Amino acid sequence: DGCGPSTIDMLVEENLVLATRYDDDSFLRMFFRPPDDTALRAGVRETMKFVGLDKDPQTPATDLSYGQQKLFDLCRALLSPHTLLMLDEPVAGVNIMLRNQFKELLRKLASERGETILLIEHDMDFVRAVADHAIVLDQGTVLTEGEPALVLKDKRVLEAYLGPEG
Repeated sequence: DGCGPSTIDMLVEENLVLATRYDDDSFLRMFFRPPDDTALRAGVRETMKFVGLDKDPQTPATDLSYGQQKLFDLCRALLSPHTLLMLDEPVAGVNIMLRNQFKELLRKLASERGETILLIEHDMDFVRAVADHAIVLDQGTVLTEGEPALVLKDKRVLEAYLGPEG
């Protein structure tokens, strides 16, 4: 959740700059002696533009709408050092326009930026549209895995998620 306790009274840009701070020393030092982070702020703005978070960076993070929070969360994840981008239900509760925006973003991240993405998502149409490989779990046990279109037709998957008549 993008606007949890860490973002109270912080601006969008300030919060996203924090995402780039991953060692405790530099994180704490920045409160007492802020570094010249002009380049970091430029990177934050570039990432905001890339994901389509078209909000003034000087906006309080708590003023973001629900959909903007989802884009904000993606910005934070992209700005944090990582080798695997893990997203937990990024399109849960968002409108169709934002779902489509996320589809394009995830495709672009994988194809153009080489991101490896682990996506947990219950919207099977979304999964089918963005995933190269799907693994279906039922109560922690792998039911099946493979190409999303085939996995989603698997009888065990249908029974587990739709019932025996699925």
